[in-house]
Amino acid sequence: MKATDKIAAALVLENQMEMNKQLQQANLTLQLSEEKLAVTLNSIGDAVIATDAEAHVTFLNPVAEQLTGWTQAEAAGRPVDDIFHIINQETRQPSAIPIMKALAHGTIQGLANHTVLIARDGSECAIADSCAPIRGRDDQVVGAVLVFRDVTEEYATQQALRDSAALIQTILNTVVDGIITLHARGGIIETVNPAAERMFGYLSEELIGQNFSLLIPELNQDQRNGSLEYYSASAESRAIGLGREVVGRRKDGSVFPMEIAVSEMWLGGQRYFTGILRDITLRKRVETERAQLDQRLSDHQLYTRSLFESNIDALMTTDPSGIITDANKQMAALTGCTREELIGTPFKHYFTDPERAEAGIKLVLDEQKVTDYELTASAGNGGETV
Repeated sequence: MKATDKIAAALVLENQMEMNKQLQQANLTLQLSEEKLAVTLNSIGDAVIATDAEAHVTFLNPVAEQLTGWTQAEAAGRPVDDIFHIINQETRQPSAIPIMKALAHGTIQGLANHTVLIARDGSECAIADSCAPIRGRDDQVVGAVLVFRDVTEEYATQQALRDSAALIQTILNTVVDGIITLHARGGIIETVNPAAERMFGYLSEELIGQNFSLLIPELNQDQRNGSLEYYSASAESRAIGLGREVVGRRKDGSVFPMEIAVSEMWLGGQRYFTGILRDITLRKRVETERAQLDQRLSDHQLYTRSLFESNIDALMTTDPSGIITDANKQMAALTGCTREELIGTPFKHYFTDPERAEAGIKLVLDEQKVTDYELTASAGNGGETV
């Protein structure tokens, strides 16, 4: 072999060795990268399934194994729809696997709402998230990766919140009291329930954004600016929640008495007030009528008493057992006892014939009418009066 040939062969060998070294280094780098990727995929909290371009499973991380019930070894090479069986939670019909669309269109696909994954053992869990295509160096789709998570508890919490909100809304819509919430700063109305709409004659959309003083005229006084803080901090309402009577104003300008109770709440760092409003027009009318009735009764009692006292005859009243319940001044003068001394004592003690006196009471009660009945009273001075 010529020297030049030897030199050329040596150069080729050296180049080959260098290429082999670079290839080994590249393989090592790729291996390390794959190991890091595997560690990452195996450590994340989401489930991950990867497939090739034909939708055959190439990888499952531990979370995916747990949710599907398939191990990596069992799932590898199988069609993804054998492993990933999903249905619509509401219709119970099979749902399209997003991997198929990701492979077909080369675009990111999201799972539909209310998707349920049925595991190998038949257990179910609600899942969410998305799928993306995997592209090679030539930008061709060579597979897809599906990332999903168990949202059963999250959905249950959301449903509980929706149920709670629906319950609260139902209560607000059915209570007879008006309920209005407003921002503490500026007294701007935020929410209005149907009872408040009926009470003031406005629609909720007409009130939301308005100052609360639109409904309570006195809030325009003393620069209160429509804030319920005036009521929660007033002398009449030291404790928030204590009711207070105010005058409300309807859309047509008419006014009416109402009662307001105020509570405070904080939402998102913002201070709000809730006013519970009650139309007390009927209660006020009843109170007025009762006061008038009480006055008439009092006047009648005074009139009856004056007739009782001005009578020239000695008069007394008793209960069915004969115990004195009242006596006029003539009776007091006759017996020599004060009215207070007479009340509560047996009336028969003031007559010369107690048994006849007692029989007289019985006669009146039996016949239920006024009866002339002669008795002799024992006078206080020792004399007797018929």
